[in-house]
Amino acid sequence: MKWKIWDNWGKKYLYFVLAAFIVLGIAPVQKVSAMADYYVENNFKNTIIYNKNPKEDNVYNFQMLDISTPLKKVKITSSNTAVATVENAEWDGVNPHFKVTSKKKGTTKITVTGTSNGKKISVTGTVKVVNYENPFKKLTFCGKSYRSKIDSEYKYIYLYDGTVINMEYKLKPGWKMISAEMEGFKDGSYNKKKVKSGKTYQYPSDTEHEAWIMLLCENKSKGVRQSVRFVLRK
Repeated sequence: MKWKIWDNWGKKYLYFVLAAFIVLGIAPVQKVSAMADYYVENNFKNTIIYNKNPKEDNVYNFQMLDISTPLKKVKITSSNTAVATVENAEWDGVNPHFKVTSKKKGTTKITVTGTSNGKKISVTGTVKVVNYENPFKKLTFCGKSYRSKIDSEYKYIYLYDGTVINMEYKLKPGWKMISAEMEGFKDGSYNKKKVKSGKTYQYPSDTEHEAWIMLLCENKSKGVRQSVRFVLRK
């Protein structure tokens, strides 16, 4: 059977963020605090994680999707601990998982072994650590710059501005905006529309709900993506 990595930006993107794709028979849980989650199935290749500041944001949670029973006699190793270290995590009652902490730019091989229902399990994969890059040359919202606040691949920014919204952005070379959308509920209906840099829009929500603008950009040559979600609250 051929295993594959789950693409968070595809099937899991509807949750607006968190995690990516990586490691063995694993799948992540929801993102908690600074930890990013990665969904994975068995042997995996070219999984990208980031080296960022602050360093506490460099911990990634890997959860094993295709192992639904406790994994015993677990051993997890990293072939290059100068690039990334690994740590076994406690059984969460759903799927076994472990943590990978990036240290510096480079590549390492992750190996997980253990037994499940008496069956030996061995999974290997490659993890590539890249230095985090802020893709924006300019990012303003209602006249205020938020570029300096973009310090991780998934960023939530909470705002309490008025009913008229204006946003401007400019990306660095090599980056392309994949989608820019405004979403919210009004009069019991869900509203969604595309937005453009430099244009002005009306707040798309009633007083009982929040709305948001979601930006998703990509650097194909580096194989990385960036999402920014402006959460709008009255």
